[in-house]
Amino acid sequence: MVISFNNAVNKCIIIEAQQVLLGIDIFGQSFTINVNGKRNYTTACGGITSLLVIAMVIMSSWTTIINFFWKSSLQVSIFSEHNSDSPITQLDSNNFMLAVGLKQLENTDLQYFQIEIQQRAHNSSSEEITNIELEKCSKERLLQFQKTQGLNLTQVLAKTQFGSLLCLKNNQTLHFHQQASDQFEFLRINIKKCKNISNSEFRCASQDEINNFILNPYNAGVNYVQQFLDDSVTISFIPQKLLRSITLFLKKYNLINDESVMPYQQNIESEINIISSADKIEIVDLGRDDDEIYGLIDIKQDSFIITIKRQCLKLHTLLSQIGGLLQALSLVLGSLIVQYNKLQMSLDLANQIFQFEKNADAKIEQIKQLKEINNVIEWQKEQFRIDKSPISQQRQLLQSQIDSPYSGREVNKLFFNVLRSQFEFQTSSQRKIKLNPRTRIISKQFNFEKNNTKWVQKFGYTSSKDYFQKSIVGILNRYSPLILNFKFLINQVTFGKLFQCNDSKLLEKALKKINRLSDSKYLFEKLNEIDKIKQILLNKEELMIFNFTSKPIISLKKKYRTPSRNSLYKQYDQYIQNKSNSIDDIVYNYEQALQVYEKIESSKTLYPENFYQSQLISRLIKQIDPELLMIYRLQKYIESQEVIDQLSENEQQQKSINELIISDEV
Repeated sequence: MVISFNNAVNKCIIIEAQQVLLGIDIFGQSFTINVNGKRNYTTACGGITSLLVIAMVIMSSWTTIINFFWKSSLQVSIFSEHNSDSPITQLDSNNFMLAVGLKQLENTDLQYFQIEIQQRAHNSSSEEITNIELEKCSKERLLQFQKTQGLNLTQVLAKTQFGSLLCLKNNQTLHFHQQASDQFEFLRINIKKCKNISNSEFRCASQDEINNFILNPYNAGVNYVQQFLDDSVTISFIPQKLLRSITLFLKKYNLINDESVMPYQQNIESEINIISSADKIEIVDLGRDDDEIYGLIDIKQDSFIITIKRQCLKLHTLLSQIGGLLQALSLVLGSLIVQYNKLQMSLDLANQIFQFEKNADAKIEQIKQLKEINNVIEWQKEQFRIDKSPISQQRQLLQSQIDSPYSGREVNKLFFNVLRSQFEFQTSSQRKIKLNPRTRIISKQFNFEKNNTKWVQKFGYTSSKDYFQKSIVGILNRYSPLILNFKFLINQVTFGKLFQCNDSKLLEKALKKINRLSDSKYLFEKLNEIDKIKQILLNKEELMIFNFTSKPIISLKKKYRTPSRNSLYKQYDQYIQNKSNSIDDIVYNYEQALQVYEKIESSKTLYPENFYQSQLISRLIKQIDPELLMIYRLQKYIESQEVIDQLSENEQQQKSINELIISDEV
């Protein structure tokens, strides 16, 4: 008992867990009704529009897609961050290059002024000044720095006078710290009067050479654009006349380079320090005769850190751009195509469910011809009744048998027996003839006349088969399906104001009927009616058996599909379009269906005591098109007349052969 109780508890827990999992399933599939075996109704117009939208998206996004694969489409974001307590920045000749000098064109060993660089450190109580040693810049040093830092300084080297520039000596370190901190450190560049030093590489210019020096000379007609593209920091001054001081800031840049195109980051971070003149502070003052410093430049640490994030175009960003463009085009063009597909789907369903009679004149003409043929047949029957001879009575008896609903089958058997009878002549001198016994008996009982079906040719038919085929084709042509054309589209767009014709009215009625049939309320009402019919037709025991019937079996065997009216109309449409089906097959299917009607009609006489069954059969027959039944009955009558003509012809041949045999014997 304990074990069974534990098993029951475990089963309850499993069932509850399954219910919870079913409730949180986000991938549940909704069930919808299919159309023509497909979940979505598609049209050729929708396919063409889809290709057009895809082509427009590809053409619009082609450059973006190429840039994505070549990683040439970059997104750069720059933002500044204020840091009031940044650490001390230390720079040396290995990771920082500072080149200072005066602009001069000729003798680079001649110095007009002396440049002095000081490392200054201030705190609350003291000030410390340290001179930074300089040396003449060399091209080898610049190339070595370019190699170690991975920079391209070719353009800078090409336009700069290397001999007049001074660089920091090796193994020297520069310190920078913010002014708001306790230890304020910065760099000052002083421009002073030149003094000759014994071991110096440069010679100071005399006063005459200084007076004759032209400041910043250039040819206005040659490379004038370079004057505006020079990104170096310059300071202009007049010794002992005009004192100029500039404060520059050492900006720290954090570079983040993301080279991945996938939705994840592959960052390569680097840090550089740049002396920027964007936020420079410049002070101009009048000079004095005793001034030893003609100009000065202070380089201080900036309190802002600039972060530059550089990344390639990501895959998800590319897809979102293409998807947004696709959605915009689909919204514009799709709204029209959706309405078109909806109208086409409703029209297709209407053509499959209903029949549209567009050519009423053809129907009147065909019914008129049916009445004329029927009048001829009735006249022939009347002639048979008037004739009182014994042979005519026998023929009238045969005719009454032919007119019965199920006698056509017996006449067909007789007709095929006649055709199978062969006339074989023996090789002997007697030349006897072998004749089918049944044919001889019928020939003796009836005196057949020729050309009983000659009147059929007056209506343009050659035989019963030709009559039936042309009549069926006439019905199929009358009930041709409706087509959604340009006129009906304009009629729908203008709310029925323009192109109001008979086809538009038929289509409008069909759409209303389809909308009513596809309404869920209508479907539920029909299901309730089916349930009521089951309760009316079946008793309690029969309902129980009905509920226990087996499910439909699905196997790999091919099953015969019973032809229906819709399938025959579809075959006829294919025959009209590309002649893929034979018209004989369509007519044969109609004839097979009407032969089933003949069997059902005959079953009324087989079960006369079952009044309910007879009433059900009568109601079923009334659902068949009366015109189609009339055509079938007339075709059977003409076919029986053809059998009579064939029998009459065989009888005449037999008489001729008998006369020939008698003459030979004589």
